[in-house]
Amino acid sequence: MKWQYSRESLHNAFMNLGIVPGDIVLVHSDIFILGLPKEFIERKENPCIVIYESIRSAIGENGTLIVPTFSYSFCKNQDFDPDHTPSDVGTFSNCIRQLPGAVRGRDPLFSFAAIGPEANIVNDFRGNNSFSPDSSALKNFYDRNIKILFIGVDLRYLTAIHLTEQVIAAPHRFDKIFSGRIKEGKETQNVRWIYPVRVNIPNTEPALEKLHDECLEAGILKKHPEMPIFCASLQPVLDLFAVRAKADPWHYLKGPKCDLAEEDYRRAGEENYAAELPGTTLEDMARILAPLPRHLVSDGYDAALNALASQFSLQIHDYPSGTRAFTWIAPERWICRSATLETLDGQKIFSHADNPLHVVSYAKPFSGVVSREELFAHLHVPSPAVAERYPDAIPFVFKYYERDWGLCCSATQKNALTDAAYRVTIDSDFSVGAVKVGEVLIEPEREREREREREREQGLHSLLCPSLSSMPIQ
Repeated sequence: MKWQYSRESLHNAFMNLGIVPGDIVLVHSDIFILGLPKEFIERKENPCIVIYESIRSAIGENGTLIVPTFSYSFCKNQDFDPDHTPSDVGTFSNCIRQLPGAVRGRDPLFSFAAIGPEANIVNDFRGNNSFSPDSSALKNFYDRNIKILFIGVDLRYLTAIHLTEQVIAAPHRFDKIFSGRIKEGKETQNVRWIYPVRVNIPNTEPALEKLHDECLEAGILKKHPEMPIFCASLQPVLDLFAVRAKADPWHYLKGPKCDLAEEDYRRAGEENYAAELPGTTLEDMARILAPLPRHLVSDGYDAALNALASQFSLQIHDYPSGTRAFTWIAPERWICRSATLETLDGQKIFSHADNPLHVVSYAKPFSGVVSREELFAHLHVPSPAVAERYPDAIPFVFKYYERDWGLCCSATQKNALTDAAYRVTIDSDFSVGAVKVGEVLIEPEREREREREREREQGLHSLLCPSLSSMPIQ
């Protein structure tokens, strides 16, 4: 079997690309593309250790090595344990995070691990935003202008561009909250984490091969002549990205250019709800509007608001998905095409068509056979006190920030579920939308409030200036 490199040849390659002692180096890698080292062929040495020791010999004892250890834990509705949760981005990163002395960040989505004197650079941040331009691991990397090594991959794998997209407020991304638990030792903490996701349409897929070629042409990115290895400093790469992407937000996207919200709405589909109010009595409004599935951002809610606007002088305010309000972030539009719980022989137990309350608002799509135990972990019923009084009541449950599936039913229905397994199908989707608020200005009430204010002013004036009490207030 032929080897492609050795510990010494890798060391020389890194030095030739500008790596020097004391550097802080972030490595993106696919070691299988690089091939097999001589040391593995001859002595079965671990290729990851051969690569690590080659980098270590180049940066010296005062240098620091960083690797991405992204787990996307909260996206998958899983707990994150910095010490034990594996990385989803490669063999090399998993090897490095487990080395003695390695420090791993506590970001439950996009963590980094580092080893060396500056290892805490991956954890020295405040807040809960993976790509915050104010305080995040990547902000630290940018401020220190660390070097980036691409081993077996190219610049298309540079996740740091999401930091710059935040800085320039890239229109194809919006903030989204993910909830979950971080485990550290014996302690577990419930947290919410922010990840600026892209609008989920093919047009917004990255086209970073352009950035790769532009950095090569500008001399920012260097390529080894014989090995699939590239090297650059982080700041000039991100600065170039910022200039081009700010001038043309579609420059590094697949395209074609489109109206993002409109295209995403079309992708997810429309829910058609007809709601016309014949009058403004409480009975009319309750009869027409109550049956509509008025989820926070949804076509049902919009239909209800538009029906009210046809009867009142209603001003509608829009707050797009990703808009912040203190610790709250406006969620996406949610639709549910169908949701069903069935026995394994196909007998329907209940469905979204029977009652929209049967599916958790903002539930993720799901399809599969689950055990009774797993079903019950995702099945919501009224509290015992409510169930005792209303055994057929179905609760309304919403989970805007918990990325999971869920169903709801009455206590009576749950008690009848005795099979060992069931089939669950939830056909739901998300798209960018806007929280809408209707505002009605009631003029008579406003005028009465003005009159009361004038009376209060007159009373205060009389109290302070009795001798002038008969004089009009100007």
